Amino acid sequence: MEFTKGKVVNKKKLKRWFFDIEWSILILIVLVLCIRIAAPYIGKSYINNVLANKLESYKGSISDLSLRVITGSYFIEGLKIYKKSNPQHPFVQSKQINIHLDWGMLFKGKAVLDIELFDSAINLIDSDEPEKRQLKISEKEAEHWSDALDAIVPLSIEQLVSNRLAVNLENNSLKGAEKAKIFFKTLSVHNLVDPEVHNSHLSPLKAQGSVNDHANVKIDGGINITKVNADLDINFEIKSFDMTSINKLLKHYVPVDLTSGSLSILAEIKGDTSKLGGYARVYIKNLDVLELDQDYKSATHFAIEWVGGFANWIIGALNDGMITTEIPFKKNEKGFELDSSKAFFNTLENLGGELPYQFKDSKDWD
Repeated sequence: MEFTKGKVVNKKKLKRWFFDIEWSILILIVLVLCIRIAAPYIGKSYINNVLANKLESYKGSISDLSLRVITGSYFIEGLKIYKKSNPQHPFVQSKQINIHLDWGMLFKGKAVLDIELFDSAINLIDSDEPEKRQLKISEKEAEHWSDALDAIVPLSIEQLVSNRLAVNLENNSLKGAEKAKIFFKTLSVHNLVDPEVHNSHLSPLKAQGSVNDHANVKIDGGINITKVNADLDINFEIKSFDMTSINKLLKHYVPVDLTSGSLSILAEIKGDTSKLGGYARVYIKNLDVLELDQDYKSATHFAIEWVGGFANWIIGALNDGMITTEIPFKKNEKGFELDSSKAFFNTLENLGGELPYQFKDSKDWD
């Protein structure tokens, strides 16, 4: 009898134990679901708080954040960052940002992210009112921007792809002036964390697009940001840009009125961020900076227009309407240096024959 009673007691304890486990599992599931439901709202609130309070003279926000826990992904919509004194013109904006855990790198022991952006823009604005200018951020502000980036992207970035990125330059004090717009249909950089997988030890960088909706622009090369002084080797091309498409904007900074002119540029830059070297091969076709019936703002404006027009006529007559030159440049601890005298003599050297439309061979570099 005692044995049977003990057996009944054990069954009750076992049943109670299973009951406790079931409730514990149920509570855990409910807790996980609550966290899953609350996480996007907590994440959105955290990011908006950082963007609203940590960017010095700038402020930002996102409109939505969603998660996919199973795939290790999250999605940000409606990113906008603007200057507090100029809120109607966002400095940076993106319609959607998809951020994914890179599982391939995770299996190699590195937790990194892949990022894809859609319909983004960087708006560089000049103005006669200093408080409305947004052309750059100061070194002090850059530290705070880094904190904001860490809030949005808490891990290192391995792959970055941008679809439909516009870089706009305008002066909002000039009524009726054109924007200078570079539109990249695609821009991508891969293997940022692990560039050593490539023979060049550089992360491949590629971009294709247009300038002011008509001139092709292309960037091709590589970077290595894993070093203290990042390595660069980048080719840049703009082909057949109609210079009159930004005439009003250009005239605000240089007293020159363009009535015709097509610009193409081949440029290359390489080195590291402490010491860079490069060149730009410039090709200008059918340039005319003289319009006889225009109003001249000053004697200097008049002189530049007429001297420029006469020089164009001479160069055009000698070189079939084409002006070509090569402009060397470098950047070191002294700053950025442009060799304008060499560019001038390169122009004279090429009066008799057009500079070949091609990048220089690496062995021809100084």
